[in-house]
Order: sequence, then C-alpha cells, then structure tokens
Amino acid sequence: MSDVQVNISPIEGAGADKAYIIAISGQLDETNVDEQSKQIYDLLEKEGAKINIILDISELTYMNSKSIGYLTDWYTKVNEAGGKLVVSGAQDSVLDVLTVVGITNLIQHYPKLDEAKQALSA
Repeated sequence: MSDVQVNISPIEGAGADKAYIIAISGQLDETNVDEQSKQIYDLLEKEGAKINIILDISELTYMNSKSIGYLTDWYTKVNEAGGKLVVSGAQDSVLDVLTVVGITNLIQHYPKLDEAKQALSA
C-alpha cells in the first residue's frame, strides 16, 4: 500500500463562501485512492451548497488514472454548486500528467498556494 495523507483545513477570512485547502501528499494509486477520496466526498456532502476548494498537491508525487477521474468529479460537483475548485503547486511530473490528459484545460492550476488563494477571493 502506498503512503498518502489528506488534510482538510478551512481557509480563514475567505468571505461569505466556505473555503478549504485540501492538501494531498504521497502517492494516490489503486491501493488508496478509493478510501482517501471518501474524505473529500464527505466534505462536499457536509457543506452542500457553494464551496471553494484549493487542492494543494505540492507534496503529491503520483496520481493514477482513477485519482484523475475523482479530481474531475470533485471539480464538477463544486462547479455545479456555484463554487470554485483550483489546483495548487503540482510537481512537474504530476503537472505533466494533468496537462497531457487535459485537466489543466478544465481546472486552473496555480504554481503557488498564495496565488490560488487570491484566485478564489477574486
């Protein structure tokens, strides 16, 4: 089983909208992606309405195709509820994969967390 950590924390001072940073580190693969994705779905279900999310993947070293599918599903759910989901800090190897499969055409990527925070507040 690959090691992965998912930490969800609220962004203080985000205005009227609820905003969270979801930091994922390690490797998302077939041994853990289903279990780890439950935390994010639980957050989306709990918050229900409009929510803004920064997916901080600066410490993520690998994503399999199933985790990319989850990412697009989270984006769709957040977008349909009127919120925003952006990605921050992808390492070159992960960003290359996201670019090749077209995710960066759908979901905005920001190299730095501060840039992602500014984009959510805009």
